[in-house]
Amino acid sequence: MFTELDFVSVISGIDPLHYTAAELTSVHADIGALHYFRIEYLANPDRRTALLTKVLRYLAHKHFSSREHFAEWCRELENVSRRDPIHCGLIIYGLRTLILQNFRRRDLTDIIYPAVDRLTSTLRASNAQTPPDSMQRAWVQEMVDPDSGLTSTLRTWNEFNQRVVASEKTLQQLRQAIDQDQPDLVRRQLRTIEEIFSKPPPMNLSAHSRIAAIASLFHAMSMSAWEVQRDAFSTADKIVHAENFFMFSYEERLLKKLLSDYLQPHPLNGNVETRLSTPHQPEHSAEEEAHRGDETPPASLLSLPFDFAVHPR
Repeated sequence: MFTELDFVSVISGIDPLHYTAAELTSVHADIGALHYFRIEYLANPDRRTALLTKVLRYLAHKHFSSREHFAEWCRELENVSRRDPIHCGLIIYGLRTLILQNFRRRDLTDIIYPAVDRLTSTLRASNAQTPPDSMQRAWVQEMVDPDSGLTSTLRTWNEFNQRVVASEKTLQQLRQAIDQDQPDLVRRQLRTIEEIFSKPPPMNLSAHSRIAAIASLFHAMSMSAWEVQRDAFSTADKIVHAENFFMFSYEERLLKKLLSDYLQPHPLNGNVETRLSTPHQPEHSAEEEAHRGDETPPASLLSLPFDFAVHPR
């Protein structure tokens, strides 16, 4: 998962220590990076995932002065996805992260949204043919089939704690509080989730980080302390319905699914092991509002492992 790693280094053999910021943002350097990526990707099948990870870090770090060159990068990523469908999820998550990074740049997001729509349709078709428990469905299902809820990778506390959220610096205090069963600290740390989905979205997080935040809410609602369940539910409900939060459509549907499951009379963990050992006993129920607007879904990153992070520019 792309979390908060430093991605200052870029591809195309450019050493950031030997170039100024202006040179790194120049059109010349960007053309060189794109040319390098095309050659290296075709010549090194075993390194393709690593190359894609690097190029997505590069794009997230870069300030584009040329809309045309940005569009060329998007076309190249679509071509890669058609050539190697296995990387489609990684590329979509990368593009969604670029939307977060360029939230106020309508000239760029107008290019990304249609590309994401096309790739998501392709990914949804291929995901339907993947076994439910396959690792390939982890993260992809959350994006293309959010109404099915979280995959077991994210629902199972031990797996989520060790393989996913441990690398998310923003969620560390919340993760530790849940793991150590500290209800008061969990309740205080829920504000971190609100900050992640604030509007405009923070620029130091990837689209994967946001799914990890939703899964963290699930595990907070799965704790035995009723006060934590109540506050976690309230946080999720506020993020879904308040106007001062930004959510991609698949994130909203996923969070609504967790809220709906929580309000069911049976435990929401089903046959999947979570930290919750007793059924939820919510004090109240809430009606789920109709899906807000027809907001176009944006972009993000997926691979194994998902090591991506975005730091403020």
